[in-house]
Amino acid sequence: MAIKVQWTAGLSEKEAKDMRDLVSRNTILLGRLREILTDKLASNEKTRISLAGYDSPNWAQKQADANGYQRALNEILELIG
Repeated sequence: MAIKVQWTAGLSEKEAKDMRDLVSRNTILLGRLREILTDKLASNEKTRISLAGYDSPNWAQKQADANGYQRALNEILELIG
């Protein structure tokens, strides 16, 4: 399993090898994490596009927060492949 370079950036060669081994041995854990994050993304998307929020005077801030949360979840999903 190829991993993203961010997993090993700044590590010594031995540490990088250990990290690659660790990630490759934990595919079940990473798969489950991917499922959890995907569910969170779907839930956030429903909330973000809900009509109920339009009545809030803080709508713009809520949207910015939801967009940032979605962006962070997507970054994590990219890291775990």
